[in-house]
Amino acid sequence: MIPVDEYLPEMITTYNYIDAVALKEDACNQLSREESSSDIESSNVFREFKVHPLTIGTDRKKCSKLNTSASKVGINVKNLGTNVVWLGTDMSGPGGGMKVNLLRDYIKNLPSTDIVLFTDAYDVFYADNLETIVERFLDFNCKILFSAEQFCWPDANIEHEFPMAATKYRFLNSGTF
Repeated sequence: MIPVDEYLPEMITTYNYIDAVALKEDACNQLSREESSSDIESSNVFREFKVHPLTIGTDRKKCSKLNTSASKVGINVKNLGTNVVWLGTDMSGPGGGMKVNLLRDYIKNLPSTDIVLFTDAYDVFYADNLETIVERFLDFNCKILFSAEQFCWPDANIEHEFPMAATKYRFLNSGTF
């Protein structure tokens, strides 16, 4: 998964211009089950797991792109930031403790078999339905999956503490996990 804030700068650098709010046509297509060697049957995914699409956004206006995209693909995102006064930091440096605490309080009593899909509220959008997203997550055969980015933010001084990766996206990004 590549966060949009990592993808768009590449587009701007490559094409020197971008003025898009949505794609008119699909930019990519999912591989068929035969090509990807997936053994997950879509009809069984939601019988086995309860999925919790979550976000935290206290500014409703900034949540509009996420909510619009989720609505278009039939995803009902629960916003844990609704009617919450934000006491966390801004994006100028380290922070996120309030986001982590709100999320922790919500998930602490969930059954261990439930799936939590967290996305940032202001700079993430949904491009596919929940069933497809869950199938792709299950294909990774892991308990937790984070998106990644190229830059060690907010503290580039600790970059050396992260192992090298097969791609240029080696640093955790909490925009989607």
